[in-house]
Amino acid sequence: MVTSGPLAWNGAVSFWLRNGALVLFVAVMFFVVRDALRRQAVREGVAA
Repeated sequence: MVTSGPLAWNGAVSFWLRNGALVLFVAVMFFVVRDALRRQAVREGVAA
């Protein structure tokens, strides 16, 4: 088990992998929620 360096659980690779996954999740959810709200507004007849 690696306990130091860039491959450790708190190393650079782990840091960027976690943060990259978070950024990807937020970006995908932004577009999914935006499209869902847009579809809901169209279905209810709300002027955008």
